[in-house]
Amino acid sequence: MKKCKYEFIYTPNKRCKENALEDNDFCIFHADFPKNEKKLEIEIDKKLSSADYDFEGCILNEIDLSDREINQKVLLNFFDATINGDFIFNGKSKGNKGKVEGLNFSLATVKGNIIISDLIIQHTLNFQNTKIDGAANFSNLEVNENAYFNSWGTHKFEVQKIAKFKNLEIRRNSSFKGSLFKESLDLSGSKFFGNFKFKKVKIYETLKFENVCIRGKANFSKSIFNGKVVFRGSRFYKITTFYGTKFVKNANFQSIGFKGMTNFKNTIFKEEINFNRASSSPSNKVIFDGCNLENIRFKDSDFSRCEFKFSKLPDRIIEDREYKEKKQNLIKELKIINNSILFSGYIKFQEYTKFPVFSQIIKDAEMIAKTYKKIENWLKDQDELDKANQFYFNEMEMNREIYAYKNKHKWIRYSIWWIISGYGVKRSRLLILIGLIMIIIPLFVNWQTYIGFIVGGIIAIMLSSFLSMLTKR
Repeated sequence: MKKCKYEFIYTPNKRCKENALEDNDFCIFHADFPKNEKKLEIEIDKKLSSADYDFEGCILNEIDLSDREINQKVLLNFFDATINGDFIFNGKSKGNKGKVEGLNFSLATVKGNIIISDLIIQHTLNFQNTKIDGAANFSNLEVNENAYFNSWGTHKFEVQKIAKFKNLEIRRNSSFKGSLFKESLDLSGSKFFGNFKFKKVKIYETLKFENVCIRGKANFSKSIFNGKVVFRGSRFYKITTFYGTKFVKNANFQSIGFKGMTNFKNTIFKEEINFNRASSSPSNKVIFDGCNLENIRFKDSDFSRCEFKFSKLPDRIIEDREYKEKKQNLIKELKIINNSILFSGYIKFQEYTKFPVFSQIIKDAEMIAKTYKKIENWLKDQDELDKANQFYFNEMEMNREIYAYKNKHKWIRYSIWWIISGYGVKRSRLLILIGLIMIIIPLFVNWQTYIGFIVGGIIAIMLSSFLSMLTKR
């Protein structure tokens, strides 16, 4: 009988040992459907029973290896295979995690769902350019070498439905470069001990990246995230790059930790960005280069060094805008008039601060003042003094808000300071005020008194300059 004419790609010197089917150049494994499916199942069973796990180029039905005794020293090879159903390999079906030498699905097509979980893969896990028409579950895998879920050439690693890669442990490098996820992707709880490539990835729905640990370099450049992104609680230990990355929806970086230098260069943030309680190591920078940061949150963040290059910061941070709206709504509810610089207005407003709801208003104002102070210090470290002055002014405004509730005398002092010089930032106000006084006073006093006012004005200007020097303004 003639032998199967399939030409191997992964192992080009190999020849298929199976006999070709009647009126066909290929064997029962490599021939396209229609073919005797019952006979195919029998032949697959024989192949597996003889510890032959080479299914390169095979066209198969649904496969479940969960209850099979798999030789731990043999590579499972499904290179360029087509599976017209689900592929299931749950290593925990018999208790502890199962072990295999390696798993190769490069250029394969799975027309159903794929579940590969609770396995220890002693060498490489290779899913380059694999096409999965259903959902994918790669949870609870331990890979002792590299893991590839990337695209190259004209092909793509592609998952049509929900993809779960939870609690992975990849001991060496990992690559998702150029991969496509038509629904959501969940990598929560995974650990990557080598470099992590996530370049040019496209995700149509949510990306969950919670409590992920990456010990090597991480690269998310030119990826497009069309849904919400959650990086909450993750840790990055070396250089992390978000060059040209696009976040279409909200991006949550809460409680994230950057141990190496982190660069958001030309990163596009379409909606809100949350860095609340995020941190970085004292020796490395977090850089925002060419980004629009109008909707960024930095509540309780602890970036030792944060740099803004050619980035657009908001005149007022999003928490401040929310605070103003919340306060106005509260005032409307209580049917009172907002406090102003008028002392009588202050007294009237103070009567309502006894309500418990105002304690949260005060806490919000204190938090906002701290955030302004933090951004101001970051800008001062870069010698961006004009921008720093704006955030200093906002900080002082929030302090005045706080004193409106807590300390009458300080509120009056801050209000006068605001009127006279904008807290030392807008000193032109003082000059304008003195000029007006000098114009108006002669209408009511004699020239000797007028000279006294001029001298007093000069002393006031000198005093204002001295106070500004003390505050480095």
